[in-house]
Amino acid sequence: MRIRLFYILSFLPLFHSFSQTIRINEAISSNSVFIDEDGDSPDWFELYNYGSQEISLNNWTVSDKDDNPDKWTFPDISISPNEYLLVWASGKDRGNSNTFRTLINWGDEFKYIIPDSNTPSNWKNPNFDDSGWQSGKSGFGYGDGDDETIIPNGTLSLFIRKTFTLNDVNDIESLILDVDYDDAFVAYINGIEIARRNIGGNPPLYNSVPFTDHESALYRNGMPDRITITNLDDIINSGENTFALQAHNVSNTSSDFTIIPFLSVSLNGSDTNLGVTPPEILGLNSDVLHTNFKISSSGENLSLYDDNGNKISELNVIGIPADVSIGISNNNNIVHFSNPTPGFENSLNYFQGSNLTNIIFSNEGGSFTGEISLSLSGTSGNEVIRYTLDASEPDQNSLLYSEPIDIKETTVVRARVFETGYIPSYTQSRVYIYNVNHTLPIISLITDPDNLFDNDDGIYVFGDSYDQNYPH
Repeated sequence: MRIRLFYILSFLPLFHSFSQTIRINEAISSNSVFIDEDGDSPDWFELYNYGSQEISLNNWTVSDKDDNPDKWTFPDISISPNEYLLVWASGKDRGNSNTFRTLINWGDEFKYIIPDSNTPSNWKNPNFDDSGWQSGKSGFGYGDGDDETIIPNGTLSLFIRKTFTLNDVNDIESLILDVDYDDAFVAYINGIEIARRNIGGNPPLYNSVPFTDHESALYRNGMPDRITITNLDDIINSGENTFALQAHNVSNTSSDFTIIPFLSVSLNGSDTNLGVTPPEILGLNSDVLHTNFKISSSGENLSLYDDNGNKISELNVIGIPADVSIGISNNNNIVHFSNPTPGFENSLNYFQGSNLTNIIFSNEGGSFTGEISLSLSGTSGNEVIRYTLDASEPDQNSLLYSEPIDIKETTVVRARVFETGYIPSYTQSRVYIYNVNHTLPIISLITDPDNLFDNDDGIYVFGDSYDQNYPH
């Protein structure tokens, strides 16, 4: 069956621009690429002021329901001529009335100890006496450029503690923990575990080792891992609180050890006396906008209204695969973008639509004996099927399907539908396993060979500039 989405503005008015010079310029309903300040990848849309005057959005609204036009209200912000405004459709309901403050920052002083079997199990609790511990500033490590406090090479774990003060817990909307680490950690507030990465144990012992190695990110201009805590019941108190963290190295022969924690809060007010302004590397700024709704992946209409309730713009966000956006082209047509650009000018490379055709395999795969004559069908019109037999993703240069494929040995078949002017369909894969001589269940995992063996991206290849020391 052939399914494809295209847009001809004169016949199918999915996009309207009204008296104001603001429009919904681009949107996505299934995003896994672009990350918000919490480390999540929610839906998003973008507004664009194509006029010559600054326009205030104060008390404007946006909605995904025509019968509820004031579903989410913009705060007191303006959009300048030729400016793009990114809005996350996350369901988190945040405007610039929210304030982010950082309570624990890179370079703050902690109490710390290299633990052993005699370290008390209550070391993470608020009433623990850490006066005998050493003091040092974060980050902690072996002294490779991102460390303020040097610990001995061969250290397997490190326990750190620090207190912070909250004026009123009712002002706290969420806690935001960012941690740059090599190789694992567990974090606590007032003795309660709030986050962990890459290690087991309840809690891990002082000499527990991570599941695998994990490289720190900040020294490579990357982002620390982020965990957002919104259920704050029984975790924090008004007044003094205790943050504690145990960091673990993959082995005592590892060449590196890193732990740099940040703890921030999202406030529903503007208590600028609390903590400090978040460092730029965290990307926490107070003008990040989040609606109180998400965009359905099955498609729905977005509408923008001014402060008098007049509909200003709308965009029907429908028929787009994951990580593909829909928006307005440079000639004012509704098109699909394979390279979305949230908050920036839309790409000049676009498509009429996205191909959603489902390929029908005459054999669904699994074990077989003898020979299979595999037919691929489901296309119509100008659609064609291209396929590969080496587990790679099919592209426009892959084999063109024109006759049944003879399969006489274990084979991976991957296929996509192509049509001029349209984003190709998603890749569909089947595995045919020849002459299985057992009855055990079989699980097949398929990935492009480059993900394993490419010199730059392959996980089994050292590459040109790998570190001679483990973990390379």
